[in-house]
Amino acid sequence: MPIKVSEVAEFGAVLAEIEKSPEKVGVLARRLIDLSTELYALYLRECNEPIVDMREHQARVIWLQRRVRFTLRDKPVTVKFNSDPRGAAVKLVLPSGRADDFGGEGYCVPTVSRSE
Repeated sequence: MPIKVSEVAEFGAVLAEIEKSPEKVGVLARRLIDLSTELYALYLRECNEPIVDMREHQARVIWLQRRVRFTLRDKPVTVKFNSDPRGAAVKLVLPSGRADDFGGEGYCVPTVSRSE
C-alpha cells in the first residue's frame, strides 16, 4: 500500500518541530522515509527468511542506522531503532514529547510499501 499524502503531511508537521527551515522539511521527511523503508525491509527479511550472509546483512543495517543518525545529527531529537517488523523501524523522540506509537516512546517514521 502506498504511503498516504496525509501521513507525509503529518510527518512534515512533526519535523517542523525540529527543522525550522520550511524548505528543508520536505527533504528531511523524504530522506527519513526512504531510510526507514529500507531498514524495515531488512528487518522484515531477517524475520521471514534465512540470511545467507548475516555479516553483510548486519553491515547494511548498521550503515542505514548511521545514515539516519547522520541525517539528524544537528537536530534536537533522539532516534530509536526497532528490528521487530510488527512496529516502526525508526522512531523519533521529540523534545515536545509528541508520540504516535502505542507505548508513547516516540514518533514513528512512516515507511513505503515496496511490494507493489
